[in-house]
Amino acid sequence: MKLKCMNESKFVDALWIKELFSESHAIAQPFTHFRQSDMFSAASFKTLQRNFIDDNSIREISKPNLSDISTLRKRPSYFLCPEMIDALYCSDNKVFWLSFFENYSRSEQEIKLCLLEKFKIIGVDNNYCTDNLSIAFRFVTETLPFSLEPHMDMPQKIAVGVIYVSNSGELDRGGTHLYCKTGETQFTENTCYDFVENSLVLIPRVSDSWHGGKWKGEGERKTLHIYFFNHPKKDKEYLRNKFSFFL
Repeated sequence: MKLKCMNESKFVDALWIKELFSESHAIAQPFTHFRQSDMFSAASFKTLQRNFIDDNSIREISKPNLSDISTLRKRPSYFLCPEMIDALYCSDNKVFWLSFFENYSRSEQEIKLCLLEKFKIIGVDNNYCTDNLSIAFRFVTETLPFSLEPHMDMPQKIAVGVIYVSNSGELDRGGTHLYCKTGETQFTENTCYDFVENSLVLIPRVSDSWHGGKWKGEGERKTLHIYFFNHPKKDKEYLRNKFSFFL
């Protein structure tokens, strides 16, 4: 039976999420990770680009409550949540993200069950279930030049996927950098992906999954991050009420 290609999927359908962590896109070195090009059809990807959320998308009065600037300068970001959708200027944006949100909600259990099976295959902790797995979507805009030092994600983060949406800066070496740790604070770059629109780098939190990047040039680098979180089952409702972006 021929499997459906990812690039036949529409972003807004949300079912493409369950196709992530495919063994056919796995790369073993310097640690297990996934690289995929042509994620969506050209038309569907253009729609994602048009509806990408940044500072210009959000009503000014709502920004203090929604923006996740954190401690990183030049990197405003927004998590997808009902409050964020409600704060959008453009009605077309609202319709698009409400459709995505509704499609995801309808397929949530199916998506999570599929992901749980794949987590077992790739060797991440298998003590997960649909009640202690949450997914979040984050729109990130970085003003170049910008850098992220080599780091591993927090223990609660099972994996992070980065979809390259658009880049008005230097494309060479503009994607995710993967590192090998060679000393207490020393790292050697092992792999550097170029920033190719409509492609994905997916990094599970496995042993020594050090990643980051140093991005040159001028302009902006826009990416959509997909986070897979683990949390105690008893904290499910608390976390989803406190952090509305936990889906």
